[in-house]
Amino acid sequence: MDRADLQEPQIWRYGEATMELSGATLHGRADFRAEHPQGLGLKIEADPTPLNKYHAHITGWPPKPQQKLLAVEIAGKSIFVSPPAGAPSAL
Repeated sequence: MDRADLQEPQIWRYGEATMELSGATLHGRADFRAEHPQGLGLKIEADPTPLNKYHAHITGWPPKPQQKLLAVEIAGKSIFVSPPAGAPSAL
């Protein structure tokens, strides 16, 4: 699965739609390559929704004590992107 063909506004629309379904607030996104969690023994599983055909989950997490270590590894390879100015989640 590759979202390289998406433009920034499309990415944010998918994020907003996903958050609306969950009732959560979108504070930003973490961009990373799928190979980073895969290199840690985790899996990327497609989980398309009606509003976001690119949605996916990271699966295969170990028990809680080890999860944080892997999450920190992934975060270290991620780029945080804030919502664009004026976006509902940025207000």
